[in-house]
Amino acid sequence: MTPRQLRTHSYSIYVYTSKRAYMRHIVSPNECEIAEYHDDMLRLRRLKFISIKNSLLILLVSSILITSLYRRYFRAPHISPNENKTAGKSGQKDRLIPGEALSNIAETDLTLSKQRNGYVATYFLWSDVTKALPNFFTTQDHDRKLFPVNRYQKNTAIAYVHIPKAAGTTTNRCLENVAKKRKLKKPQNIWMSNYVQFFESLKSGQHKRQRAYFGLFSLGVCDFVDQPCSYFTIFRDPIERTISSYMYCKKASRDPICQAADAEHMTVRQWALTQGSVVFYQLLHNPEFCKARYDEEAVGLMEKKDNIRRRNVDIPCWYKQILLLEERLDREGRNRILDFILSNMEQLFAVIGLTDKYDETLQMLEKVYALPFYSVCAGDIKNKAAYKISGDNATDSKTITVEKLKQDLLEDPEVSEALHEDMEIYKEAVRIFKEQIYIFKRLS
Repeated sequence: MTPRQLRTHSYSIYVYTSKRAYMRHIVSPNECEIAEYHDDMLRLRRLKFISIKNSLLILLVSSILITSLYRRYFRAPHISPNENKTAGKSGQKDRLIPGEALSNIAETDLTLSKQRNGYVATYFLWSDVTKALPNFFTTQDHDRKLFPVNRYQKNTAIAYVHIPKAAGTTTNRCLENVAKKRKLKKPQNIWMSNYVQFFESLKSGQHKRQRAYFGLFSLGVCDFVDQPCSYFTIFRDPIERTISSYMYCKKASRDPICQAADAEHMTVRQWALTQGSVVFYQLLHNPEFCKARYDEEAVGLMEKKDNIRRRNVDIPCWYKQILLLEERLDREGRNRILDFILSNMEQLFAVIGLTDKYDETLQMLEKVYALPFYSVCAGDIKNKAAYKISGDNATDSKTITVEKLKQDLLEDPEVSEALHEDMEIYKEAVRIFKEQIYIFKRLS
């Protein structure tokens, strides 16, 4: 009953009792009716109080529920290397590398700073995957309205891990052009010339904030920067990448990625055995190994290699690391690290691209970072022109050459063993890419 119905000048007054309700038609209220009116008003005030109390209770419960949803969906579902949880949607368990060091590895070899001793013994320097934002597509619940896309877009550091001969030159230029288009600071290149000094500046806290990084050794940046940070990379079929680097290095011998051996005087099979699983060892890179104190050991290990024609130059840093890690990791150790990498790829890379799906990769990057990757860079792949090779694999068509060489290398058991880790990483990358594309199209 409302106060309007109980006004004294009304011709009808509703009177409620504990037993029954009835209506009286009068001209003016008497004292009894006035008392009942006041009782009804008191009852209404009580109802209002109860209503307000219930509203506050509902508000409290709602705030608790929203907070719970925020913690669950607004925060990245990271998987710590010390937790045995399912990584993303891969269905794989995070198989941990034992905390104790393998007997043939000195702990000082992989020590960057005193603060890192907690997981140095895993031999995967960047194993603290909780420092990087996880895969934008496969580790998030995009059906929820509360999805925090701004984590990847607002004041977030972007680090492109440049895998040689996997659209690297194209993507580096793309990142620079995107930064120029948006009037951002030029991306920081982390290459062999500044690699050691750059990470020293990161460790000391002297490095200033940067929007974007790229380069062969950019993996690890997120462990040090004091802002949200994510990685992306682009993979290529290991056999095709090996053949591409072989063809390229027969003519571009001055490029640091070509200085490990003399491709011009080697067969493609020898080149494949020399390079091995380049990507696997790139993910294990360590600035310490590039220092001069390891030069003599690296030279000795290089001399033990069979059928390698060396160039008369210093061993480049990237290959020196491969030599040193090959010496220190046996098959069991490599398998443990490989398992760790496969189980955490979705936690480590916000976007995984493929060279043969480059435009789709750019579209996903544009979606994740809200930067014009596709708008600026679509269809602009460098070093893609057809060319001939000479020597033991002479042919008139690059396409025929690649297919024939791929077949020969795939059927070679020694080559398959040398590229085993990279082949497994690429298979997982393809699986993740397909899932990314599916979700991206659904969101679009």
